[in-house]
Amino acid sequence: MGGDDFSNPVDLAPLPPGWRRMAIEDLCEKVTSGATPLRSKVEFYDGGTISWFKTGELRDGWLDRADECITPLAIEQTSTKIFPANTVLMAMYGDGKTITSLGILRTAAASNQACCAMMADAQRCDFRFLFYALKHHREDFIRLASGGAQRNLSGALIRRFGLNTPTLEEQRAIAHILGTLDDKIELNRRMNETLEAMARALFKSWFVDFDPVRAKAAGRQPSGMDAETAKLFPSEFEMSELGEVPRGWRVVPIGTIADVQHGYAFKGHFFNDERVGDILLTPGNFAIGGGFKQDKLKYYNGPVPPETVLRERELLVTMTDLSKNSDTLGYPLLVPATSDGKRFLHNQRLGRVVPRPEERVDVYFLFFTFCLQNYRNEIVGGASGTTVKHTSPRRIQAYKTAIPNREVSEAFSRLVAQFVNKQAALFSESRIHSALRDTLLPKLLSGEVCLGKTVQQTDCK
Repeated sequence: MGGDDFSNPVDLAPLPPGWRRMAIEDLCEKVTSGATPLRSKVEFYDGGTISWFKTGELRDGWLDRADECITPLAIEQTSTKIFPANTVLMAMYGDGKTITSLGILRTAAASNQACCAMMADAQRCDFRFLFYALKHHREDFIRLASGGAQRNLSGALIRRFGLNTPTLEEQRAIAHILGTLDDKIELNRRMNETLEAMARALFKSWFVDFDPVRAKAAGRQPSGMDAETAKLFPSEFEMSELGEVPRGWRVVPIGTIADVQHGYAFKGHFFNDERVGDILLTPGNFAIGGGFKQDKLKYYNGPVPPETVLRERELLVTMTDLSKNSDTLGYPLLVPATSDGKRFLHNQRLGRVVPRPEERVDVYFLFFTFCLQNYRNEIVGGASGTTVKHTSPRRIQAYKTAIPNREVSEAFSRLVAQFVNKQAALFSESRIHSALRDTLLPKLLSGEVCLGKTVQQTDCK
């Protein structure tokens, strides 16, 4: 153990001048855990207004509204507690991807019993410094965890875990620097969500609700577009096997306009958690509803067949989903750009969608088509497997959709490209901020880099 009556599995680094070694329980007003109200009591959940977080929602950032809420009655009649804003949560149970995951409550909320809740004592500890210190010692906490595939940490071990702790002034300075980077990353994420929503709204207006065609059929100028763009749309509808569609548009299977190609089975022993090698995209990188998530990147440091290297803005869809609810099956993403020289790779659980050049159908049109609920219902409804759900290129290519004329497709591409270009720039910026944060974190938490007026008068480097 780490000595000094601490639970650390290894000795802590030497103390920098002016720092102290303190247990988490001595830095906090309270260290406790949540609870799960009885599921059979519908009155504990129906109409709930109190956010109730579970470990799967902890993603090393701020926690706003939980996926599930409970009622005041659940707080009154069970051991579930409401924790104040700025409480730091850490997952005590789960596999290697869940256990030790962190979150900070933006507002008062509750959690289940798998979350350790740490309320920092404001006179001794900055809550964001505590968050980053826990993140810095993640591997040590994992070493402490007992069990097999589903490991767990006890509250007692967490309370007695020792941290090298600078002055409160230095803590705040550390938290400010790291927090500013994380806040910028979060702001970029929210801006990207807004851009995505704008592009989806445009797609729905043009290709689902047919708003420009309906406006022209009613003798009105379509809103939100110039006269030249409005001329590209017909002013009448015709019946098709999908129902009413704009006159002159074709109803065809996806296979008519694009091919869906299987990926490559990469060797598991080349995977690593040290960010070494290229990035292997998996179903875990697909957002529910479509889009890219960067919080579960898998790195691969082995031989790479050239045909598996993906280009920026290539279109992928998930063909395998390990979750019991098939949460991401069939959903799309556009391959983002990288700013660090790493390549994205195409594995066998994903399909690469390649538009046929002669059809001139835009990749953005296909992306948003794969986000539609009708498409989703068809893919999930026809999926094979029990625990692991699968679809196939054949089933994806069989889905039918209404295809606009070439001019409308090109106009849509020009507009959406503006959103996508901005998203790409924000994503690239966030990766730079993330790399800088990850470089600074160990240096600041070890005292190698010192901040604050008081500390600058010491002998630290």
